[in-house]
Amino acid sequence: MKKVIAFTLLEILLVLVIAGAVMMASMRCYQAYAQEQNIAVIQDNVQMLFQAMDQYYLSHCHNGAPFTVTLADLPGGLTNQIIRTKLVNDVNDYEVGAQPLIWQSARGHRDIYQLFVIVKLNVSPNNLDWYRSRLNATAIQGSDIEWIKMPSYTLQGTDSNFWIMNMNLREYKENILQHTSAAYQLEDDSCDY
Repeated sequence: MKKVIAFTLLEILLVLVIAGAVMMASMRCYQAYAQEQNIAVIQDNVQMLFQAMDQYYLSHCHNGAPFTVTLADLPGGLTNQIIRTKLVNDVNDYEVGAQPLIWQSARGHRDIYQLFVIVKLNVSPNNLDWYRSRLNATAIQGSDIEWIKMPSYTLQGTDSNFWIMNMNLREYKENILQHTSAAYQLEDDSCDY
């Protein structure tokens, strides 16, 4: 009589449980990888928008004239370069702009602009704070995440790579340094040696 080689029901169930566990682990790894890729794409898109706004600011903000920028103002092919993800489906979910900060100095009132990018994410409102921290965003506005930064480029006649390092800021720094050194001088004068 021939010996029949077969698997028992227990052995088949054990193989199925192990295969299911491996599949669950791989699914979680894939979902984490896909989520990280979506976050990286959004960060790249936001960085690209800030760079385009920096260039736009450099070429359009002159002589204290009001500065505004929208997505339509940026170079035409830029919107085609924005990559869509599961978190952001449409180019219209990105909003760009500039908001003035009023600064009084001894030379008078100056408008200094902050650039912002707002992105509408397709996520639960409960998860927005987690996405804000993962995306290194500045704030949450309702169901949107916002990044705010100053324009950055080199100004002619300055020794700084930051646009804000102009005469007004130098004046402010010098004023702070004078007050600080005067305070230290008072402390030194009051010391008994």
